[in-house]
Amino acid sequence: MAHLLVIGGGVAGLATALLAARRGHTAEVFERDTRAPGTALDRDFFGWRRPGVPQAAQPHVLLGAARRLLRAELPDVHAEMLRLGARERHELDWFEVRPPARPGDEDLVMIQARRIVLESALAGAVRAEPGVVVRYGEPVVGLTRGEGGEGGEGGEEAGRAAGVDGPGVAGPAGAVPWVRVTGVTTPGGAYRGDLVVDAAGRRSGSAGLAAAAGCRPAPVERHRTGLAYFCRWYRLPDGTDEGPRRPWTVTGGAFAGCAVFPSDNRVFAVTVFAHTGDPTRAALRDPAVFEAAARAFPPGAAWLGLGAEPLSGVLAAAGLDNRWSPLADGRGPVAGGMVPVGDALTHTNPTLGQGTSLALWAADRVARTAHQDPGSFGFAAAYHGWALRTLKPWFDLQVGADAAVGERLAAGAGGVAGGAGAGRAREAAALFECALEDPEVMRARARVRHLAEPPERAYADPEVRARVARWLAARPDWTPNAVGPARAEWEELTGTRSGAHTGADADTNPGTGSGPGSGPGTGLSTSPGLNTGCGPGLNTGPGPDTRCGTGPGTSIGSGPGTSTGTGLGTSTGCGPGTGTGLSPGPGTSTGTGLGTSAGCGPGTGTGLSTGPGTAIGSGPAPGPGQAQAAVPGPARGAAG
Repeated sequence: MAHLLVIGGGVAGLATALLAARRGHTAEVFERDTRAPGTALDRDFFGWRRPGVPQAAQPHVLLGAARRLLRAELPDVHAEMLRLGARERHELDWFEVRPPARPGDEDLVMIQARRIVLESALAGAVRAEPGVVVRYGEPVVGLTRGEGGEGGEGGEEAGRAAGVDGPGVAGPAGAVPWVRVTGVTTPGGAYRGDLVVDAAGRRSGSAGLAAAAGCRPAPVERHRTGLAYFCRWYRLPDGTDEGPRRPWTVTGGAFAGCAVFPSDNRVFAVTVFAHTGDPTRAALRDPAVFEAAARAFPPGAAWLGLGAEPLSGVLAAAGLDNRWSPLADGRGPVAGGMVPVGDALTHTNPTLGQGTSLALWAADRVARTAHQDPGSFGFAAAYHGWALRTLKPWFDLQVGADAAVGERLAAGAGGVAGGAGAGRAREAAALFECALEDPEVMRARARVRHLAEPPERAYADPEVRARVARWLAARPDWTPNAVGPARAEWEELTGTRSGAHTGADADTNPGTGSGPGSGPGTGLSTSPGLNTGCGPGLNTGPGPDTRCGTGPGTSIGSGPGTSTGTGLGTSTGCGPGTGTGLSPGPGTSTGTGLGTSAGCGPGTGTGLSTGPGTAIGSGPAPGPGQAQAAVPGPARGAAG
């Protein structure tokens, strides 16, 4: 039996060690973090700072492929996840009545849980496994090496014995020099093993360690996604165990989209995504802006409408890519005795939720074959060949999907309709919409989503194609990706709309507005309450930029009225743009300043007001203005 040295104690590392131990091997896991995940899920999930695992607080799902492997190989881990609060949802339960079962439908089940639930279940099983030792707080800093050889040394024979016949198997003897990795070094010492498994995640430095050990450089295939994600966590109200079944939890418009991720213990995440080049995306870090944006899409509106309790701020993730890092080049593996698993091998953008499933597949492959001379070049070549056949097609699917989404969102952010208007692209977009109404199309889509069948086979089924064609024929005017707000509305929601209306578009005629008002106020009054900001406000032109000022702000309480800012207002051009949201004085006034400037002077408004404003109080009403003055800024107290 083999002794494995596993670099990294995340999902892929713990699963590799546990699966190997269950097959009679032994394993040592080296983890940079100083402790293991525990069963205090909320404490660890929200309070444990893990710089090396930035995705830990982002939504995760376990597809049917991962669930199937857990149930077959690690049933105790699966059971523990359910005990800790994970939920399961069958894809075909979207329909009021589940269609008649077919073989394979049992694998179309998703486990809904935060990453910490899986990590906690794995860590508990590892602690109980006598063949595994985890060394927390002991990172790997180097590799040790023994005598290597030439690429053909046992390569073809070992590859064939492992069932590999194709790319990745060594060529003729003497063609490719290679290094045999025999162990790792840490600040605590040196450790020898039969196989080193790189499970250090997407920020793995093992390629550099391999190069330092004398291995030739291994190329990395990298594809930037151009997508940015903004996530916030919530808990359903007491007495509400499940969220709404409809609408579908993921939707995308022309330039942005929203997804809801139901999870364990009444917790769920709402994610808003946009292109990294979209100038509105920075505003989504503000919780109030984020919620307004999420509510503009059907799933966000449905789930946030339940009165859920926010559990976190807005968590941003950008600069994501899809990365294939096989520790191999066109001549085969760069080392024997070392293979990568999980994100260290194939890091995929989370939109399709494939990462955990691919990591568990790789961990299982290592465990199943670790008895076959794991230190040899042939073992590494066989593993590389398996990865190219089994994992790479799903990686390529992710790359193609992200490229299409990124192109659409970038075009939409620039005001250009793009992406899926005609031909094959329109048919592909229609397949999803058709699936929401047709169980047979939904089954085909679910088999792809849960990694049970590749798309080129599932979607080529004549019956599936005919159903999608009939759906499209019945809707000749159907427009893909039409859900969600229009661009102008989105820019209003995010407080980023610039001077689209000036001069003639602005209502500059004298109106019926009035001055400060004199009534006791019709505000949201009851107590001196909450100041959500006022003062200089948001400024996208020259001048001060203060997102949350220091004036009286928005008082959701008693006092002379409800004021959403009394400072300089929101200037989206280059003028002073002074204006007030609701009122700085008695009465609830919808504007008492010069208005919101979207141009270059105090008198160019945004089509709402350039006069002193309109009071909803009961005071006199002299002076010019408009029946409804501008509420500058994003209209939620970020500016005056």
